[in-house]
Amino acid sequence: MTPFHFGDPRDARPNERRIEVPAHLATKTELLHFLARAFPLPAYFGHNWDALEECLLDLDWLKDPQVALIHHDIPLAPTPKDQQLYLRILAQAAKTSPRLHVTFPAPTPATIEKLLAK
Repeated sequence: MTPFHFGDPRDARPNERRIEVPAHLATKTELLHFLARAFPLPAYFGHNWDALEECLLDLDWLKDPQVALIHHDIPLAPTPKDQQLYLRILAQAAKTSPRLHVTFPAPTPATIEKLLAK
């Protein structure tokens, strides 16, 4: 069972910032650049998976009390290995921090479970 929410994004909680990840982000570079701008991630963010994991597992740098990261699809469809890495980082971060809420569309739970099981 993943720590993600599925379906329509829930109503924002007070003090919750919503970051909507656009559909069809196909490359790691596109996704990491989007996240770096949208949060914004700290200046030391290195635009790689290790750096994303480090930033999301320790949200002390985050000014917002809570963030909802809302996906309109599962990014990185052309590269399942990158999808898997991204989902694992998000799952760990969502389990670790009650400040981060991650939402995916309703039809995606089985696909996400399959990717995380690999």
